[in-house]
Amino acid sequence: MLVENQPDSALRKIGEKILSKERILFDEGVLLFEKAELPYVGALANHVRERLHGDKTYFNRNFHIEPTNVCVFSCAFCSYSRLYAHREEGWEVS
Repeated sequence: MLVENQPDSALRKIGEKILSKERILFDEGVLLFEKAELPYVGALANHVRERLHGDKTYFNRNFHIEPTNVCVFSCAFCSYSRLYAHREEGWEVS
């Protein structure tokens, strides 16, 4: 079974918790991040994904460098943008 492949008992307990549909605590997430092997974390994440969404997976690759966070639009898309009228609160790459 999935949880038997990870030797650390604390990580195994977290895995069993995830497999039994229990929510993990913040510290347990940190322990997974710091100590668990990537294939173990990936298998747990995939288990949750399949349980929630079946066999569908979506991926978005979006990498670009913004020269400024000053914007003329007032949409709610960017959480970090500053309106042009308040450009002193923003930043611009020279």
